[in-house]
Amino acid sequence: MNAPLTKTDTPPAPDTTGRLEAMMADPAGHFQNPAEVVDAQDLSDAEKVEILRAWEVDARQLMAAAEENMLGGEDAHLDDVVDALARLGIEPADWDGNSKLGG
Repeated sequence: MNAPLTKTDTPPAPDTTGRLEAMMADPAGHFQNPAEVVDAQDLSDAEKVEILRAWEVDARQLMAAAEENMLGGEDAHLDDVVDALARLGIEPADWDGNSKLGG
């Protein structure tokens, strides 16, 4: 049986995994632009790359939808994502050029 916390005990660390997963699932819902991810002080570089990679996939999917006239006015931000990844020393995903989704 666990003893209750007292005033001198340190509370458990917050669940950052769920927060990171939420940011990866909807980067644009958590950040105004990809540069804001790079500037975030509370994220490690690895977490920033994960979020930006997710944003890159989203951007490529939006671009593919735009080619099929299925857009609702969203901005893909792909160039901004590529620039943000470059600021972290990371190259964009290696897409084959035949499709905006790669593969």
